[in-house]
Amino acid sequence: MRYLGCIVAWTLVTFLDPTAQNTLGNQTGSDSVQKAPAPSGNINGVFAVDGAAYAKTEAGIQSAINSAVSADGGVVDARGVPSITLASELDIGSNSSPNAGVTLLVPKAATWSVTITDGASCGITVHNKSTVIGSNGQGNGNLFVVSAASAATNAMGLVCTDPSPPAGGQYVHL
Repeated sequence: MRYLGCIVAWTLVTFLDPTAQNTLGNQTGSDSVQKAPAPSGNINGVFAVDGAAYAKTEAGIQSAINSAVSADGGVVDARGVPSITLASELDIGSNSSPNAGVTLLVPKAATWSVTITDGASCGITVHNKSTVIGSNGQGNGNLFVVSAASAATNAMGLVCTDPSPPAGGQYVHL
């Protein structure tokens, strides 16, 4: 049980600090442990939208999500993304890879404004086996909000689930 606790603690530190590097590394002929270089933008299946590998924009978030889908699922950490404009649909997950669930971590306090006017797209679409998680903020004021940017916004919805899920059913978590 002690060993399991060490793994959980290391995983939490890595999850909470996406800049942390894997210190388990490869062992050589000796008992020393070498530090492995951290991959750019993806550490242990967490794709950080931190302005380095992925820009703190709608395009940067979608690029990180696409990378997570290509990796057969993962976590996209967009908690540091400020208020942004969603000019096109942000797809969380994918029907083309229905087993590649993506978890999107959204900021504690930000407004993502939807400017879509086609009447058919959503601001955010959550696909099968995907999740959107926000912080459980307390106190007064705005927390994380998805809103219409103006009266000209004409989207199917601000946040939607997939209208054509695989096998006719889906599992999402909001």
